[in-house]
Amino acid sequence: MILTAGVYGSWAQKLKANQDLLRETYLYDESTGNYRLDSVYDKKEIKGNLEMPASFTVGFTLQKFAVPAKESGWLFGLDFSHQNWSNYRIYGQTDAVKNKWEVRLGGQYNPVPKKNYFSQVGYRFGFFTGPDYVNSGQKLNQTGGSFGLALPLANYGRLSQQATVINLAFEYIKRGNNSNLLKENLFRVSVGFSLSDFWFTKRKYD
Repeated sequence: MILTAGVYGSWAQKLKANQDLLRETYLYDESTGNYRLDSVYDKKEIKGNLEMPASFTVGFTLQKFAVPAKESGWLFGLDFSHQNWSNYRIYGQTDAVKNKWEVRLGGQYNPVPKKNYFSQVGYRFGFFTGPDYVNSGQKLNQTGGSFGLALPLANYGRLSQQATVINLAFEYIKRGNNSNLLKENLFRVSVGFSLSDFWFTKRKYD
């Protein structure tokens, strides 16, 4: 088995920004659109700073490789991330945000490699949970789960090192609940390709 651990983070950043401010009274007309009646305040190119908070992520993976016709293989990973959104500032002002943390875990299982196709497929799963950074005055949790398949393509060439895989993933994310002002359900399907084939080979003859 192989154990891998890692730490990732980003420093707090101060970015230069420009903004336009307009305070006006207007009427809407179906033919001409918005029609301004009065402009109380109109100023453009106001310079200022946007301060992004620092963040860090720490995690590990534990992996066991499959042995053809003998043993199955698997991979398991867990990480924790945190970001101090309470330090976020826009033109020196705070916003409706709060500190965010998230726990994510995932894994992949590879059956004992045999001649049938489904023993060559990699089966993946994932899960995450943690509060959202939006401060709505209520506890706003985010939870999600995913399931994926790594589908290998048949190797029609003579090079056994070829290993092209189609990656399918199905994901569900829930944000908030019936007692929150904000509620969201998200379903996502993704398709990816991992190409590891030899397209051009220079042959030598002795």
